[in-house]
Amino acid sequence: MENGFRIDAVKHIQFSFFRDWLFYIRREFPQKEFFAVGEYWSSDVAELKYYLSKTDNMMCLFDAALQKKFHEASRTPNGGYDMRRILDNTLVRERPDRTVTIVDNHDTQPCQALERWVDWWFKPLAYALILLRQGGYPCVFFPDYYGAEYDDCNQHITLAPVPKLKTMMRARSRLAYGLQRDYFDHPDIIGWTREGDNDHPGSGLAVL
Repeated sequence: MENGFRIDAVKHIQFSFFRDWLFYIRREFPQKEFFAVGEYWSSDVAELKYYLSKTDNMMCLFDAALQKKFHEASRTPNGGYDMRRILDNTLVRERPDRTVTIVDNHDTQPCQALERWVDWWFKPLAYALILLRQGGYPCVFFPDYYGAEYDDCNQHITLAPVPKLKTMMRARSRLAYGLQRDYFDHPDIIGWTREGDNDHPGSGLAVL
């Protein structure tokens, strides 16, 4: 998809503005899809769904609720996070057609105002959950793909690329198609399968 908008801080602007503006843009340029995603930074799924309804579903929203779950899972000590609940109360579960899924972004990275960085060991698991499943439009964060270094809050911060991220992106493109079956029945070990489809010969995968 070549044409679209990433719209910042939509919670601070009147509902009707983006609803009417996106309607106008798509009416005037019907040959272009104009995908739109808004940043409404709230972990309250009811709030996110209310915003979608008030804007007539004219845009998707980032799933801040899911990103919070990833952060919590990565920081819960001694493997105490119940992975069966990782998708509960998330926008991607409630409105997968209107969700852009993320693991981290520029606001959640270290030393930012909304810092909620997902710990390094959990990032490959989080990316598997957004890249290899049905539902949502996954968004990969630049430093997770390329790495990054910067100085902030009197620290020199190094962010390493996420291991196997490129492999998972290729798997999504080539293999992640067809009926999905979930196996979320153990607090520590979850998985799913994709059965593949006729349009993508050799597709299908199993994730654990």
